[in-house]
Amino acid sequence: RKTTTTTTWACYQKVVRDARNKFFSNIITASFGNQRVLYQTLNAVLSASDHHSLTTSDALCTQFLKFFLGKIASIQAQISSPYVTSFPEPILHRSLDNFDLLSLSSLENLLSALKPSGSPVGPVPPHLLKETYSVTVTAALML
Repeated sequence: RKTTTTTTWACYQKVVRDARNKFFSNIITASFGNQRVLYQTLNAVLSASDHHSLTTSDALCTQFLKFFLGKIASIQAQISSPYVTSFPEPILHRSLDNFDLLSLSSLENLLSALKPSGSPVGPVPPHLLKETYSVTVTAALML
């Protein structure tokens, strides 16, 4: 089973490989007949060059770590205030003291209109309401 990381890595490798192939294909197409350029391109493809590789050391890793920790610290310093979660008190324009009785047909229409996934903040999942409808319908109509 492939995880998202391995799938993403495989996709990245394919994109890089395709871009590299297109790059060299464009050079070969543009240099058709120029033997010197074609030979240099072929030599670049076949010769593994070590001058592009980095040597890893504890000092380089520490420098890399300090760079990113510094970036994180500067971003944290730029954040002025934490997220405020307080909300103003709602103003009630009228009281809710009169409700129409729920009919069987309106309850059925309401349940049929529910999406199966529901809402993450909903108290009861819609599929549970639909599955227990036959048992709970009489109690729901008496509320």
